[in-house]
Amino acid sequence: MLFWIRKTIHITACFYVLIFGLLNTAPIYSAKLEQAGQTGFLVVAADRGTAGNEEIRKAFNAFSASHPAALVFVTDEHSRQILQSGLSRLNQHNIGRIVVLPLFISAAEPRYQLIHKLISEENQTIPCDFHETLWRE
Repeated sequence: MLFWIRKTIHITACFYVLIFGLLNTAPIYSAKLEQAGQTGFLVVAADRGTAGNEEIRKAFNAFSASHPAALVFVTDEHSRQILQSGLSRLNQHNIGRIVVLPLFISAAEPRYQLIHKLISEENQTIPCDFHETLWRE
C-alpha cells in the first residue's frame, strides 16, 4: 500500500513539474503559433484504475483550462478509439501541431510503445512531437 501511495504522489508531482515546465517555455511555442496555429497537447498515461486516473484528471483539468489539450488513458488496442476522440477534440481547436506528453516511467512500458504506435497510425494530418522525457525514480 505504501508503495502505491508513493508511486501515486511521484506521478502526480511529475505531471505538475511537466506542466509548469511547459508554461515556462511559452515563448518558445508562441513564435510558432503565429505561423502554424495553436499547439495542442496530448497527454497520454497508463490506465491506473479509478483512483489513479482521478489524480491525473485533476492535474490535467487545471492545465487544459488554459491550453488546448486532450487526455488519453492507455489500456490495450481498445485505446485507439479513445485516442481518436482525443485527436478530434484537438482538431476542433484549429491547432497546427501536437505535443505528446507521455506520463510513463519507462519507454519500455508496453502501453507506452502501444500508444506511440497508435498515434503514428491515427494522426496523419497534424505534425506531432513526442516529448520524450520520461519520469524515473
